[in-house]
Amino acid sequence: GGKRPPFYGAPTHANVTLFLTKSLADSVAVVKDDDAGSFLEDSNMKPKVMLFAQAGMVKLRMAFRSFAFRYADSIDAAEIVITGGDKLREVYGVTREPSLVFVREPGARPLMYTNKMTHSKMQSLFNQHQHHAVPRLNIYNYKNLCGGGNQGLQPCVLYLHDSSDSAESLARAKAVLLNASTTELLEAVDDEVFRSPSAFAWVDLARQPGVKAALAGAGAHKVVAVDAAAGTFVPYDGEMDAASLVAWQHTFRSRGEGDFDPLAGSMTFSPESRYVNYRHRVREFTPQLMSLVAVIAVYLLWFAAHTIYKDHQKSKKRSKFQKQLSLSRNKVVASENKKLSKYADQEAKNSEAATRKRVEQEEQQKKREEMKAQDVILARKAREADAAAAAVAAAAPPKKAAAAAVSDAELKDAIQRIVAAGVLESLTKRSVREDLQKRYPKLDLLQRKDVVEAEIVAAVTARVEGTTPA
Repeated sequence: GGKRPPFYGAPTHANVTLFLTKSLADSVAVVKDDDAGSFLEDSNMKPKVMLFAQAGMVKLRMAFRSFAFRYADSIDAAEIVITGGDKLREVYGVTREPSLVFVREPGARPLMYTNKMTHSKMQSLFNQHQHHAVPRLNIYNYKNLCGGGNQGLQPCVLYLHDSSDSAESLARAKAVLLNASTTELLEAVDDEVFRSPSAFAWVDLARQPGVKAALAGAGAHKVVAVDAAAGTFVPYDGEMDAASLVAWQHTFRSRGEGDFDPLAGSMTFSPESRYVNYRHRVREFTPQLMSLVAVIAVYLLWFAAHTIYKDHQKSKKRSKFQKQLSLSRNKVVASENKKLSKYADQEAKNSEAATRKRVEQEEQQKKREEMKAQDVILARKAREADAAAAAVAAAAPPKKAAAAAVSDAELKDAIQRIVAAGVLESLTKRSVREDLQKRYPKLDLLQRKDVVEAEIVAAVTARVEGTTPA
């Protein structure tokens, strides 16, 4: 990925090998103990392969990097450094070098190869281990896993999962397939004659209706063996355990073509988007990104310096303007302070006058309340007098007795109190008579009309003039 540098120098075998090895360096990650976690925990659903080798070994490194470049879409490759990789060598039990260690899905046992690394053997190892121990069958790995690609000619053992299966049953089946795959790989490694192991995989029939249609002849069987090259399959009738599955797949080598049933149709897969390793893509474009960052940094530095210079010039102008503005402001403030002092004196006088007026109003209100209290006492005495007069009224004419019950002096005194307690602007003869009638409800005011009206006029006149009525 990316543009390769040109080759300069004598076209000798050693120079070309060294040039190719350096050119392919971006295809692998150089990992030490501190970086191993980020490399192994990269959850991109791809197996990992690590090369443990001493210094030199240019041909081996060139072959490893070329295969890493070729299989970059399906496997992540790394070279473990000599100094700083002791912990990784101890964890994976690497005692002889060169060694290749393949790490696949969680729970699968890492596989290590330490025999002589030839070009063909390394290619076979990449072919075999470019998928997980129990991969999900899809359009990209179907032929390689099931004997129709470059992984070998062995049929694959396939577990058929559909929507009727529970998640627990799928997990149990994958655990059995993982054990069977590990056993088969270990047997293939230990064989004196190198051979390609059978793949153990599973397929989601709900997501792949074309596969379900092609395997319609399997009926209720959950495990089948599929030969992609011949377009045939055979169902499995044995126990669902690792040992039985491994023993069953061993019989594929001795079976004839007549033992397999033809597929109901071609194995067609629904399209799926391939995983893109964005970390690797970012590493490829790191030099260009660093150059772009450097250009942006220089521009930002120039822009910052230019901005600081302009701000300094503006600051000088602003400072001069602020001094002039401050002088003008001080003058205005001094003038405003003089005005405010005058306003403060006037406000103090107004406040004093308002206080004085409020005190006078409170005193007048107090006098009114006292007069009201006296009126209440007089009203009570009048009621008592009325009660006494009522007792006498049983034997005398009522009108004359009622008229004689209240004297003219008491009547005048009551009128003077009503006028003194009322609001002068709203006082009328009628309102005074109504208040007087309320105080003496049994008194016939019409009989004493002349006395009442004369006293009302006299009381109002005396109040206006500020004198005491006669």
